[in-house]
Amino acid sequence: MNVGDKQTSLERFFGKSREDERGVDDGKSATTEAETAKKKKVSLNRTYDKQYLKYGFFVTGDSHTPSPLCVICRVKMSNEAMKPLKLLHHLETKHPALKDKPLEFFEQKKGELQRQKQVLRATTSTNSAALRATHLVANRITKA
Repeated sequence: MNVGDKQTSLERFFGKSREDERGVDDGKSATTEAETAKKKKVSLNRTYDKQYLKYGFFVTGDSHTPSPLCVICRVKMSNEAMKPLKLLHHLETKHPALKDKPLEFFEQKKGELQRQKQVLRATTSTNSAALRATHLVANRITKA
């Protein structure tokens, strides 16, 4: 293998041809740009539909990137999985005994989950005045 062959293989590796370096348009650059445009993944944010609750999912996250959350096992799925077929597949594979439950069952589970979140927030939140007083006492003990 001589130097010219190595240079040609490197040019193929980096995607350049000698014609491109000289400014000769062979029509390949337009097709490669179109191919790369196709390969780029289009980011599509799906919106939540209230009917997804019948599959056992309700929405979490912000309005720009909502995510479905299973009310049974509390698995948070990606925005791309917010399709009825994927949600139904989760319900049938992970919770097969619950697939024939009525909508009211899942509404009750959603309410329970939201109440749990409220209780957790209430018990874990700290009183800022009490926290400040604790820091002041610890500061005085340290100085003494």
